[in-house]
Amino acid sequence: MGVGETSRRAYDEIRRTLGRRQLEVLDVIERHPAGITNNEIAHELHWPINCVTPRVFELRSAGLVAMIGQRPDQWTQKKSYIWGRVKGVQLEFEAFQTQGPRGGV
Repeated sequence: MGVGETSRRAYDEIRRTLGRRQLEVLDVIERHPAGITNNEIAHELHWPINCVTPRVFELRSAGLVAMIGQRPDQWTQKKSYIWGRVKGVQLEFEAFQTQGPRGGV
């Protein structure tokens, strides 16, 4: 088994341990290779910002997402962090096991 195949299997396993909302946020971030802000994620998912911010924090804590820059928010014009997907990092996910019937949310 090559490194690429091993990495893909590990990534697939990691995705299975995430909760539904964590996966939704991660999917949005992955669709924006130039990065995306919390407010932009909230608008794309039609969620309140207070549902997005904790999911981004959890993904950051797990090593899946990192700040890749800053830019003014398109709605508030306040400086906002831009989040991007971390690639090629060995990840630890013991704290990310799905919890209860709500899927770890």
